[in-house]
Amino acid sequence: MDDALDKGQKITEIESELLSLDHRRNQLLNELTQLRLEENQKNSPAQLKLHLQQTSINNQSSQEEKIQLFNSLFIGREDVFSRRYENFKTGKSGHAPVCRNE
Repeated sequence: MDDALDKGQKITEIESELLSLDHRRNQLLNELTQLRLEENQKNSPAQLKLHLQQTSINNQSSQEEKIQLFNSLFIGREDVFSRRYENFKTGKSGHAPVCRNE
């Protein structure tokens, strides 16, 4: 009986520690993202500020926000650019990233 309680307590401790590690990992990822954004903005002062962890881009976002997101993802990449596409079967259109070496 005590063995079952010990295992249950050990499971609880491990789960708690894993949650704590997940929380710490998320903190570090957020900090790393922020530092990379700051570094990129320092190297490219013309780039508009976009705090990805605080901004949620979706279909209702403005065109300017979507362009800022796209530019922030490809900052410093001169070999990647946007190409407009149209799907005549579905009627959908948009832009997708393309490499010059394709």
